[in-house]
Amino acid sequence: MKLTICSFICPALIVATPSVILFQESFENDDIHQVTSYQSSHSFRADTQNYWIRTDGLDINTSASYTNFDGDFFWAAEDLDHNTGDKLDIKTITSHSIAVEKNEVLKVGAAFAVGDQAAFDRDDYIRLQYSEDQVTFQTLIDFRNPNEEFNQNLFLDTDQDGYGDGQALSNSFHSFYALFSPQSEQIWLQIEVHADSEREEVGFDNLVLLTTPIPEPSKTTLFIAVLVLIVVLWRVKMAE
Repeated sequence: MKLTICSFICPALIVATPSVILFQESFENDDIHQVTSYQSSHSFRADTQNYWIRTDGLDINTSASYTNFDGDFFWAAEDLDHNTGDKLDIKTITSHSIAVEKNEVLKVGAAFAVGDQAAFDRDDYIRLQYSEDQVTFQTLIDFRNPNEEFNQNLFLDTDQDGYGDGQALSNSFHSFYALFSPQSEQIWLQIEVHADSEREEVGFDNLVLLTTPIPEPSKTTLFIAVLVLIVVLWRVKMAE
C-alpha cells in the first residue's frame, strides 16, 4: 500500500519545463526581418486585388475585412499569377535556417484567414511546411477545397488526402498547430499558397516554432520520493 501511495503522490508533483520559442515571425518589422528572419519568393502589388505583400489591410480590398491578426501587420495574397509579378500562381514565405535539437518533438503553427469564403477552386491551397535541407519540404498543415467544385471555402485537410474536411477558414485569423520531430539539427519553415484568381484572398500571420513541454520531477517531488522510500524501508526493517 505504501508503494501505491507513493506512485500517486510522485507523478502529481511532476512539473513540465515551459515551451521555448525557437522562431517567430509576425511581419511587424519588415525592413529587418526580410533580411534576418524570412524571405519572400516574389513580393508584388499590382492593385488592391492582385498582390503578395506584407500589409496592415489598408492597401488591399477583400470581400470581408480581416480581423484578429497579430499586431498591426500580416501577410496577404490574391491572384498570385498576375502579370505585374512573376506570373507564377504559387508563392512562398520561407524562414531562414533554425537551429533545433535532433529528434526533439517540436510544435509549429501560424494564424490563417480568408477574405472570401466562396472563391477557391480545386487546385487552391495554403500549406505550412518544413524542410531539413531547404530543398524538399514536407507539409504539416494543409487547407484545401472540400470537393471538386469551383468557388468553395478552404478547410483544414486533417488526413492529408487533398480534400478539406476539418475546420473552415474565415476572415478572422485563427491559429493552427502541428507536432513533428526533425531528424537534423537545422530546419526551414515555409508557408506556400496557390491562388490564381481575384477573390481568392488569403492572409496568414504569426508563424511560430516552439519546443514542447517536457515533464520533469520538481525538487519537491524528489524530496518526497526519497522521504517515502526511507519510511518504507524503515517499516520493512522494523517488521523483520
